[in-house]
Amino acid sequence: MAAIVAGVENMLRNHSEIDTSQTLMMNFNAFAASSIDFFVYTFTSTTDWVQYHQITQDVLLKIMEIIEMQSAEIAFPTSTSHVQSLPVDAFNPQLES
Repeated sequence: MAAIVAGVENMLRNHSEIDTSQTLMMNFNAFAASSIDFFVYTFTSTTDWVQYHQITQDVLLKIMEIIEMQSAEIAFPTSTSHVQSLPVDAFNPQLES
């Protein structure tokens, strides 16, 4: 995790579209139920809404690359549903006699 945090912070500090004169924070901040979380707080150098989203996408893709370079994976929300067993014909009424 330390290498990921350092890599992301380095990327942000060297990104041409990030305003490094403003507050920039990159910290590992939580053990969650199925993930370990980090916090990114920074400002872009633009106030143009379209450009802002292009920069955000670029930063997120770069974060994904940094995570993958450390042989780690991104945890995505998941859920498990348990269904009681049902008779075979419950899903196919044509099988009823």
